Amino acid sequence: MIYSPSYQKSERISVAIQSINGTPQSICKIPLKDVPDEDLLGLNLPELIDRVIIGPAKYPLGIYDALFSVLTDAGVQDAANKVIVSDLPLRH
Repeated sequence: MIYSPSYQKSERISVAIQSINGTPQSICKIPLKDVPDEDLLGLNLPELIDRVIIGPAKYPLGIYDALFSVLTDAGVQDAANKVIVSDLPLRH
């Protein structure tokens, strides 16, 4: 997903300044909720996530456990098979 507020703003996306690892950054926050009145459907996290690829990373199993837990709590069915660990450095 690409969002460029200088090209076209959305009233659905909010922007906040947050410090990440000591560096202030503009963060775009996208609400993952359906808006049936505007025909915005399929935005809920369980419907939106097809799979998540981790890696290569120094601690892929820790990241896997964390993502599995968060996705399960968010109602994503079969989260264990949607989170994949990869050691391939490049993907197309």
